[in-house]
Amino acid sequence: MSKTSRRSLGGLLFKHRTAAGLSMSDVSQALAAAGIDRSRQSVHVWEKGSSAPPVAVLRELAEIYALSASQRVQVFNAADLLVIVAPTEAA
Repeated sequence: MSKTSRRSLGGLLFKHRTAAGLSMSDVSQALAAAGIDRSRQSVHVWEKGSSAPPVAVLRELAEIYALSASQRVQVFNAADLLVIVAPTEAA
């Protein structure tokens, strides 16, 4: 992942965390509750763009931030990850 991509992803993570009204400590605690041990400092490093969270953590952050499908695609694209959207079942 390029430095530009990490910064873009970091900006999105910051935007979604603050929109959700969560502190970095809140996110760290929510990750811990999901069985992912990451510190508040890890959240800061991701948002700063110094490094990117692993895919499993990105998935959990999307849940914590209650991101819509389009927001999830935007975050995963910023992380240079291929996004495959499953078709919805016809009713």
